[in-house]
Amino acid sequence: MGNSLARDSRGRRDQRKPDGTAALVSTLRVIGWFVLAVAALYDLRLVYEQTLLTWKDGPQMVGFSMVHVFPVLLLLGALGFLGCSSWIASFLFFALRNRLRHGGSLATTLWLQALVVALAVAIPLIPYSGWKVITVEIAGPGPHGPNLLVDAAADGNIYLTARLLKKGVPVDATGWNGATALNAACATQQLEVARKLIAKGANPDKARGCWNIAEFRAKMKPIVPGADPYANFPHVPSTTIYVDGSKTTTDLSQ
Repeated sequence: MGNSLARDSRGRRDQRKPDGTAALVSTLRVIGWFVLAVAALYDLRLVYEQTLLTWKDGPQMVGFSMVHVFPVLLLLGALGFLGCSSWIASFLFFALRNRLRHGGSLATTLWLQALVVALAVAIPLIPYSGWKVITVEIAGPGPHGPNLLVDAAADGNIYLTARLLKKGVPVDATGWNGATALNAACATQQLEVARKLIAKGANPDKARGCWNIAEFRAKMKPIVPGADPYANFPHVPSTTIYVDGSKTTTDLSQ
């Protein structure tokens, strides 16, 4: 009976021993929401530049405004990304520890919080080309469809090129610099995209950058005069007149 009381006494003492799991979970929640709030400021601006601003104003130099206009936001983004990454690692360690020690799982709400924090980490890792595809699929090419098409061709993004054409961007539309998508593809040696554009009706004669590629030169009209692709460009005359203030000298060198 004495042993029984002792066991009961030990049992009561064990039950009274404070369990730190609840406190750890509470602390983990608070830290998780804090680092998520910091990362969200950067993530929202990044998504805005790559979707809404891209649709409205054309291809962006992503992060440029944050570097020059919102440097504090960029710093917060870096801290938030590191904080969220560390939080995810700590959460996984704690979840594994809890499983091994107690054989149970953490609360569903904490797992959902972990999912949201992981999303905050993943958003900056999505390439800009992916956001452009999402924007085109949801909102269409927008007022700067030709610029997006030229950029997609230059980047070798066959899927985005095809979707922009499917959404109604003319295959020979010109971007800001007056170049067509075919010209951009040839200039950057994106031959597969160039073939795709030609198959969709792109005119090689509007893409002088293709002249140096034999496969495409065969489809182009000869340039007059001769076969010089730069024949219509301004040339420095072979006779140059130098004026030094005291006399005039003619240089007949080629």
